[in-house]
Amino acid sequence: MHDAWDPLADPAEGFTKEDACPAARADQPIAQANEVHDASVAALVGPLGLGTVLATHRMRTVEEWIWQAEEAGLCAEDIAPARRKLAALAKANPGLHWEHKQAQERAKQEQDAGSKKRHVAEEQLRMLMQETQLILDGQAGAPQADRLHCLTALKDAVTRSYHAGGDMKMLVAARRILLQLEGRDRPAISQEQKQDLAKELLKALKSKDPEALRDVLKVASESGVQLPGLEVARKKLAEWEKVSDKRGSSSQKQGQEQPMEKKQPPKNESKLRIYLPDGRRGWLPVDPSITGVQVLESLLPLKDSEGRVLSNLQFCLGHEAPQRGPVSCIDNVELVMERPLYTQPEFLRDGAVLCVRQKSTIGVGKSSSSSINAKAATKPDVRPQEIKLELLQDVMKGICEPFPPFYIVERLVGGGRLARAVVVAWGGAFDASVRQRCPETIESVGACHLVLTGPPNGHRLMDPPPTDLVQCSHFDADVDGFAGGDEIHALLHHIRQQGVAPPFLLGLVSRGYLSRRLVDTFRKHLPEDILLFPCPPFDTAAACNEEAQLFENNFFDEARRLLVAGVELSKSCTKALDRLRPQWREKGALASEAMLPGFGPKWLAGFRAVCQPFPDFEEFSAGIAKAASSVSIVLGCGAARDFAVRDRCKEVMQMLNSSSVLVLTADMQHARPRNDLAPRGSRELLLGSLRAGEDVDDAGCSALLSHLKEKAGLEPPFVLFVVSRAYLSRRLSICLRKHLPGSILCVPCPPANLEAACAEECLTFEDAIFAEALQLEELGAGAVPGSLEALDQLRPGWRASKEKK
Repeated sequence: MHDAWDPLADPAEGFTKEDACPAARADQPIAQANEVHDASVAALVGPLGLGTVLATHRMRTVEEWIWQAEEAGLCAEDIAPARRKLAALAKANPGLHWEHKQAQERAKQEQDAGSKKRHVAEEQLRMLMQETQLILDGQAGAPQADRLHCLTALKDAVTRSYHAGGDMKMLVAARRILLQLEGRDRPAISQEQKQDLAKELLKALKSKDPEALRDVLKVASESGVQLPGLEVARKKLAEWEKVSDKRGSSSQKQGQEQPMEKKQPPKNESKLRIYLPDGRRGWLPVDPSITGVQVLESLLPLKDSEGRVLSNLQFCLGHEAPQRGPVSCIDNVELVMERPLYTQPEFLRDGAVLCVRQKSTIGVGKSSSSSINAKAATKPDVRPQEIKLELLQDVMKGICEPFPPFYIVERLVGGGRLARAVVVAWGGAFDASVRQRCPETIESVGACHLVLTGPPNGHRLMDPPPTDLVQCSHFDADVDGFAGGDEIHALLHHIRQQGVAPPFLLGLVSRGYLSRRLVDTFRKHLPEDILLFPCPPFDTAAACNEEAQLFENNFFDEARRLLVAGVELSKSCTKALDRLRPQWREKGALASEAMLPGFGPKWLAGFRAVCQPFPDFEEFSAGIAKAASSVSIVLGCGAARDFAVRDRCKEVMQMLNSSSVLVLTADMQHARPRNDLAPRGSRELLLGSLRAGEDVDDAGCSALLSHLKEKAGLEPPFVLFVVSRAYLSRRLSICLRKHLPGSILCVPCPPANLEAACAEECLTFEDAIFAEALQLEELGAGAVPGSLEALDQLRPGWRASKEKK
């Protein structure tokens, strides 16, 4: 039997394998090894000789001690120093890091080789640029090289330097020399075009579209434009291409290694990848012809790990890295509930994920079509209350005085003004919102007095004045009543009684819906030695959201008063007023509300008379299949001026192959195309002779075919996908199928959500919808049952009108 271990002795003499193994020493419990009679020595050494273990350099010794301490029942805090010592020894062991060191050496060698290759490529390019410049300048002593040989050599040198990561400034300079050598002048670009190019660059970076970014960089390189962030855009494009190449090679490798394990889904069935909030992910078999609501019927209700049902969910697109890697969500691409899945192909692609996320709060303002519950899933995207608020915003812009521009504010309240200032809070005696804006105005103008107006016998706020820095007084006035010369003179007399005599600056704080009439009245009746500084709400939209709930009827009274006073209202304001209450000119707030166009069963039934139904799954799949084996063309009717049509064209283009061509049309006779919707790249064309608002006849179809042949070299047969507004879709489909050759397959692509399209388009194109129905009757198109009767109820006598708007 061994004696008790002396902690001051040599560990190599007193510690054997039997000491480390409790099973080999049954006669002495292992706990006796922890018995140290000297307290000071025990504090230094620790339990089971921890100090000796921390002093060793052998990993096996530390591992055996940790195993021994665990068997002895030591706590984790006592074992933790030994674990840290083991980790430090492992980190310092060179044998465990040979792979990392080899990888570092290999990366360094590759970096050195790449730097050397880049240096050689840049030197070769610099020499060729000098020789080519001598040839172009025609200097004496220049080498008499062949022009074609020099052009080919310079192109090869530019390519080698670009792939080697050469200096971009040198590459741009070489590109300019190439253009001169080829006899092509560098395309001139204006300042406006440069700004548009910068906007396209930012848009491509935000949308992470490598193709659009590549086109922008190509145009910038050819024109020699130096845009801000150009180097960052080139690096981003290189990163995206590198990630795309890795994904492609990984998927190709997996397909080669396991060709028999991959199961093909049925013809009308696909798999949708689902990613849940708690990190779970899996596959959901779906039919591409079902809508987003039907997908959720198969998916909901979702429960967490504790069995609680998840609510307030958001369904958006995401990308999953290979081998069950991390998932990144794209917030601005959400699952549209009313549309079939085959019209949303981005969710069915390889690597795509339907991310289910739980939002903490529900946003106010713009509603999300994916943040739903069981009832909201079937509602259309556009609601009457939102449309009404948008119309009230237009009314508010007409009756609210705009905040003065900066140069006027600087002239009125800037330095050098000697006169005093008075602030009048119109309605401030009882309106807390007006009171809250007073201190800021008082501080801005340096006011010496504040006047709070309100009705003589009305309710007044019992709160103290909004500021203690100036004197405050009350003036009796009917806030919503008539304000003329007598009322203005009475207010000025009240201000003189408070000890403030002209000249002075008068700051007028009021509600937004009252501001324009009040400013117009004060400007007419104020003397010349009193300057008016109007202070309406700075944010008109926010003021409308607040005041529309409290003073909606007053909006129409104020508009009528302005009209009577001879104030000219904007067209958008009068149009919105006519939409909301057609008799506002005669009755003001007493006018009855009108039913908003686009809402209700009658409008939906009448809208079906002009709208072409979205093709079913079999027809659309046949068009996609034929487009994959032949040329496909997307015709965006009006897309050169209409954002909604342009966005849907992009969705259709994503479903087709890379050889598809987009043709944007615009009515050149009445309006020019928008610069921000102009064609981008070689795959997009502009056609101005095909006007969707008129009858598409043989001449229009011939112009389309000639344009395709001249600009893109395309001839039938091909597949034509027609994207347009819903109210134009039926007539366009009939006319194009009638006048185009039979070798062209025409596939209509109207909006998939008919209710949302009806609510949106009836407000803007109400007269055009009835004109379209009249044109369809003249063409002999069969009417949808019940649609013409609904149009008769909505607008009696619409057939008698022959005007086409």
